[in-house]
Formats: sequence, structure tokens, C-alpha cells
Amino acid sequence: MTTAPGVPGATPSAYETWVVRMRAWSDDPRIPLDDLPPLRSDHYTPDTFARLFKHVTAAITAADRRWHEALVQAWSTSPDSFQLGQRLVQLRSTLARRVQLAGHPSLPEEAREILLKNAREDVQRYQRELEEAVVSSSSAASRLDAPEVERMLELVRTNSFLRVFDFELRQDGATIEAAPLPTVDHVPDPDTRRPWGGRRVVPRPRGE
Repeated sequence: MTTAPGVPGATPSAYETWVVRMRAWSDDPRIPLDDLPPLRSDHYTPDTFARLFKHVTAAITAADRRWHEALVQAWSTSPDSFQLGQRLVQLRSTLARRVQLAGHPSLPEEAREILLKNAREDVQRYQRELEEAVVSSSSAASRLDAPEVERMLELVRTNSFLRVFDFELRQDGATIEAAPLPTVDHVPDPDTRRPWGGRRVVPRPRGE
């Protein structure tokens, strides 16, 4: 029988372990998850399992918000398209961790199905909205011409967020890597302005 929480030397229950880890993971998705104990919905009352599920979704929401902020920064501060492409690739690691948590083998199957469905829909939406924003930028304040729009659209598609679904599912917090990207010569933008800069082109996390 599990000792009550807070008692020195007590062994935390699976519920307690997940709650504590989700709080930490929401601040740093690099925290390992490979030692999380299995959860079975029939081990808890529906209310208890619903509360636990809320901790998981809250951690995902926090990670999404932080990812969105990093995307805004990358989009508005990258000095040229080459460095923007690099930062888009780096941003996939955070999204990949979100997908990995959603598919964690210690979660009940029904919870994994819901979380993975949400993750896929969100990542697909992020990619779609980013591409749509690039296309619409030709009529926005930046006034990109057709060749610039095509160049930016190719950049966004080449570094697609959808690649996160090709990443190896690992829960040990190790650096996540996809297949090597094709070699591309560094061709600086013709000028120093950042036509893609601005929050308006960045997709919003779920619920915002």
C-alpha cells in the first residue's frame, strides 16, 4: 500500500509521480519521461483520472505556448531566410516532445488516442496557417512580390513542422533528430529587411 504523500521516505504513487513530472515537464520538455509508471484508467475513479488527465493537458498547453513564443521570436528576428530555416528546424524538437508525450506508452490507450489526434490536428494546423500567412503576405503591409512569396513558401514547406511525425519516439529526454536535411547553399536575402517579420504570420496554439 502506498504511503500518504508528503511522508518522508514514502513511495509516491503513479498518480503523484505523473503530476510532479508533468509540472516539471511543462517548464522544460527535455525532462526524461521514460521512467513514468504505467497508468490504467480502471485503477482510478473517473473523477480521479479526469484530474490526472488535466495535468497532462496543462503541461501540453504550457509547452505549446512556449513553442509559439519561440516561433514568434524566430520569425521576427531571423536576419535572413537561411537562419530562419535553421530555427524552424530547431522548433520541431519541442513539437516532437509534445507528440511523444501524447503517445507515451504508459498512458491508457484511450488517452493516447485523444492526445495523438489533438497533436496531429494542431501540428497540421500550425503548418497550414503558416503557409497561408506567407501567401497572404503579398497583399499585407510587407508587400512581398510573387518570387519572394514563392521563396518563403518553399522555405516553410522544406522545413515543415509535419516532419515531427517522422521522429523516433523517445522518452529519455535526449536530443531529437530527424533524417538529415538536404544540403542547401547559404544564399543571403537580397536586403536586410525581414519581410516575414511580425506576429500576424504566426499560428496560434490551441484555445487562443
